[in-house]
This record gives sequence, C-alpha cells and structure tokens, in this order.
Amino acid sequence: MSNRANGRKKSLFPAQTSVLTNASMDYFVNGVNYKIPYTNFVSGLGVTGTIVQEGAVSGTPVLDKQNTVNNIRNLEAGAGIYTAVSSENGITIKHNFTQDTTGSPVLINPTNASPAIASIVAGSGISVTASSNAITIATTGVAKASDIVIVSVLADLPSAVAGAITLLANTEYQLIQDINIAANRIIMGDNCILAGLDQGLTSLTYSGTSDMITSADKTCTVKNLTLSCANARAFKITDTSAKTFNLNSVTIATCNKIGLFTSTASTYLLQNFSSLITAADGMEFVGAFDRLAHTYSTVNMTAGSVYDLGTASFKSFLSDSIVSTLASNSFFVKGAASSANIATGQLGSVKSPFLLGGAASAALSNVLPTDKSWEFTGGNTIADTRTSSLATLQGNSAATVIATAGTPVLIAGVWVAGASSQMTATTGGRITYNGSKGITATIAGQVSVEPVSGSTVNLFVQLALNGTVVATSKVTGSATSGKKTSMTLSYAQALVATDYVELYVSNVDSTVNLLVSSAILRAS
Repeated sequence: MSNRANGRKKSLFPAQTSVLTNASMDYFVNGVNYKIPYTNFVSGLGVTGTIVQEGAVSGTPVLDKQNTVNNIRNLEAGAGIYTAVSSENGITIKHNFTQDTTGSPVLINPTNASPAIASIVAGSGISVTASSNAITIATTGVAKASDIVIVSVLADLPSAVAGAITLLANTEYQLIQDINIAANRIIMGDNCILAGLDQGLTSLTYSGTSDMITSADKTCTVKNLTLSCANARAFKITDTSAKTFNLNSVTIATCNKIGLFTSTASTYLLQNFSSLITAADGMEFVGAFDRLAHTYSTVNMTAGSVYDLGTASFKSFLSDSIVSTLASNSFFVKGAASSANIATGQLGSVKSPFLLGGAASAALSNVLPTDKSWEFTGGNTIADTRTSSLATLQGNSAATVIATAGTPVLIAGVWVAGASSQMTATTGGRITYNGSKGITATIAGQVSVEPVSGSTVNLFVQLALNGTVVATSKVTGSATSGKKTSMTLSYAQALVATDYVELYVSNVDSTVNLLVSSAILRAS
C-alpha cells in the first residue's frame, strides 16, 4: 500500500476553538505522510496542562507572566536569609544569624531547623513586662532614689558657672567612670555626697590651681574616690556653725596641699583618707573644732606637716594608725606648746603612728608626749606618753617640827624635782597631776628618818592627798637619835586634774622633832 499522495490538496477547514475528542493530526517525514492522535501528540511534547500562580494573591509570585512568555524568578537572599542550590540540586532557604559569644545567648541551638529564642525571666528585684513591640526591664523593691545622680560623663554634673560646679543639696553624685573636671572646682551642697564606686576604680581629676573641693557651712561627704590635683589644694572647708565633714575611703593621688579646714564647732571624720604625694603642706586647721578623727590612712609629706594645728583648739583629737613618710624638715604634728590645742579637760590622742623618712625621729613641733592633754601610744619613733613624776630629797638637814605627838606633818626640806610627764613636782615635795582624764596612780615613797634627840620613838610615814592624809596609807616604824630607820610606802591613789600628793611623817610618842635626811616620792 502506498502512503504517498502526491498532488492532493486539503481544504475546507471548519473553525474550532478547541480540539475535538478523538482528533488526530497528520505530519510527514522524508516524504511519507503519518497520522497521530492528538492526545499522543500532546504527551509527546511533555505538555499536559497550563502554568498558573498558586497560593495567596498577596504573596510574592515566582511566575512572571509576560504576554505569552512565562518567566520564573530567581530567589535572592535578604537580611538574615541565606539561599543556595543544594547538593541534591534543590534550593535551600534558611536563616543567616550570627550569635555573639559574649554573655548569655538569646538563640538556643541556632543550627536547629527551628532554633528557640530564650525568654527573659525577672530575677530578684527586677521586673520584666511586654507591651506592644517592647520589653521593659526595671528594678523593683530597691529602686534608685530620685536624689541620686549617676555620673558617667562630665555633662552629668551641673554645668560650671564662673569656673565652679555647684552640687545640689540633699543629692548624691555617684561617679561610675573617671571624670576630669578640668579647671572647674567643686562646691559641695548641704547634705551632699560626692562618691565613686571605689577609690581604686573611679577618680576625679582637677587641673586648676585653686581649691579642688570647697564647702561653706555645709554638712557633706566625699567617699570611695581617688582625687588628683597636682597643682592645687584638695579641700577648703569653712564652717561658722556646727557641721560634719566626712571623708571615707578617699585617696589623693597627688596634690600641692591636702586642705585648709576652718571651723567654729564642727566635726571632721576622716577614715581611710590618704594622700600619697603631698608637695607643700598637709592639713591646716583654724578655729575651734568639736572633734577630729583621722584613722587608718597613709599620708606622705614632701614638705609641711601632716597636721598643722596652728592655734586651733579641739575638744577631741584622734589620729589612729596613720602611716607617714616624712621628708626632712616636715612634721607629723605641728601645734602650740603646753597643750594649747586641746580644750581644757579634753584629750588629744595619737595612736600607733608608723613614721618613715628623714624626719621620722623628730616628727613633733611644739607638741610633746609629756604635755598634759596629749597622749601618744604605740608609735615606732615617738615615745609613749607615760604619766609620771619624781621628787627627791638628799642630804637634808632641816628638821620637821612636831608640834603635837601623833599628828602627821609635811616633811621639811628642799626637794629636787625630777622628770615629769603630765605631772609636775615642786621643791616642797609636792607632785601635782595635770592630765585631762582621771587615773589611778601608783604612789611610791621612801624615807630615812630619826628623832633629832633622845631615845627611841615610834613614828610613821603617810601619804597626803590635797593636804589631807590618807588614813589607809600609814606605814609605821621606830628610830633612835643617831640611828635612823628607813620606811617604804606604796599606794594606789585615784587622781584627777590638779590633785596633788605629798609625804607626811609623825612622832607618835612625843614632840621631839624628826629629821628626814633623805626621801623619794614617785607617782606613775
């Protein structure tokens, strides 16, 4: 059978808008005519349907229909998104987050298919609240007081006016970073606190030449700071009424002078307050002070005095456990002679000073450990205060006149006053206590005595307080003219300022006079 149809013409085609069921199509290859069902023809082309969009109409379409051309868009990585062709020739889409290694992670197992985001949990004193698109973390219970100012930069302090930064009253300024105030001094407000985190962590630096921190008639505190003012005085504090000035855990790294303190009746409490490099002078005091207490500190002096008291007076002065390196011609305490810096009946106490340097062995000027109102103890170079006095009578030829037998009489003769500390001795054989506080003194007496004539007599020696014999202090004995006897007395006697003690003797048997040829009276 021949498949050739040379010269045949196909015509008269009715119009159709779709392919009819069981239709076929013809084609020819190499001059041969063939017929193929339409369904087989479509299957052979690999086209079995139409390409349309799927999913929400508001989504981003992958298919881009441009008239008769259907384009397939590429996938592009956005912020935090990673795209790539996988090893199986698929398209991989995943998050592209990098988690910092510092602190606690927010993402948990970020390599998981569904990484978890950690929750924020409130700890003690902390609250966590979510509102809209924000999470608020706040303190609860102990909230920062409204009168505390956190200072991390200079601008957090009040603005300087005429070279001075005036701090507000009843406010604490908490420095959490080192602050340089340039040439602007600080003026303290009443009940104001200037504080750092710790004297080893936060510092305040002043480059001016005046006074770094000043206060006038204010109660105020500086604490937990290191101060630097190489060309200036660190403090100038002036009070005309009773105020309290506190320095606690403050170190002056370097200064020209430590401070000028002028008072009418104020209290100064300086604890762990040190000055490591002091160029010209230490603490200068003017006026009348209720109390000064300076404890557990280090003060090094290139010149001047740690305490320059001048003519200032104190109801209480305490220096305790101060370490100081004193250059030549500098002093630890410089003041007025004869306890003039200590108010009547009060005490200046210097405990455990540890002194080094060229002036350590001569660290006092006008002030002595023997002064009646000073007490020095535990120092490595300054002698301890030891309340004592000595009076002696030697080679005496003056007889003690006995007017009435058995009546004690003050020993006659010219005594020699020996070394005294907080006491004084006279040539009349009297020792007077001058100290500021009451003491119990040990009184020791020894006499060599005999009657000026006659036979053996009974006699006694007795302590007298303020001219009145102390009954329980009597020591008895007997002696014959030309054969003296020695009697020793020892007694504990309470003394307050101006009390005095003496030795009395008595002839029990007659009115024959007694000769005390030698005697010693000691109080300590």
